[in-house]
Amino acid sequence: VTGWGRSSTSTVVSSKQQQEEEEGETRWGQGEAVTKLASTSSLLFGLRGATRTYVSGPRRRRTSTRTVWQHSGKNVNVTGKPTMAIAKAMALSVSEMDNSTLLILGELDDGAALEEILKRHIMVVDGASYDKACDKFDEIAAKNSERMYLLTFPSQIGILTALVAGFASFPLVFDLSTAEWFNAGYVTTDVPKAEDLETWLEVGAWTWNWMEPLLGQISFFLLCLQFSRSQMVNLGIKPYTKRVKKMRAQHLSEHFPKYNVNLIMNYSINCSMVHSYQKKK
Repeated sequence: VTGWGRSSTSTVVSSKQQQEEEEGETRWGQGEAVTKLASTSSLLFGLRGATRTYVSGPRRRRTSTRTVWQHSGKNVNVTGKPTMAIAKAMALSVSEMDNSTLLILGELDDGAALEEILKRHIMVVDGASYDKACDKFDEIAAKNSERMYLLTFPSQIGILTALVAGFASFPLVFDLSTAEWFNAGYVTTDVPKAEDLETWLEVGAWTWNWMEPLLGQISFFLLCLQFSRSQMVNLGIKPYTKRVKKMRAQHLSEHFPKYNVNLIMNYSINCSMVHSYQKKK
């Protein structure tokens, strides 16, 4: 009986020890998660986190973690509300952001961030002030917008054709006078009796005899083009727009060789092909 009692007591103690160890490991994992959150937030929002760990228990395991944020010399709890000092220190434009935040936004292909990164790079390379760098950036942006009307001409033709064909399909199908004109010139099929063309739905039922093959074939052709484009993307073959943007970016980097090639090309690739750059006053 004595041996059994000792064994039972040791078993209970071991179970409690194991439970404490598991709880400590869980809290330790939570502490690591908070530490990762602190490092991420410091990059995104310019906050500096100091992780404080409180130790207790017989095995001296880490049992709780609390993070205190520091911004502009002021401490604020992560779950608290911002102070007036933090509100005043908030960046209102990309020109007020720090370099780390700009690089993160640039990796997300943010156009304004890429412009600001290029401006600061121009400041370093030319040893110029921010205003002088903006003037140089305006020159680069103007060069980037040259001859875009020629490169975008196929897309503009496609937009115009789609709009004209889409709106013209309504009178061609449902308008009696337009349907009779089209039938006399291109179809030459028998015209139904007047009592069978009294409403626009009856006109549509008549014109659908020749409009259905036409619209169906065009829809199937566009579907095949879309499927072909998706397969090109899967194989890494760049469609027309991406090819044009890459060609424009390479041409721009060759025209300004003293600046970083990657920064120039990233800025150019993320620029719109339609709207030309307007100098900011």
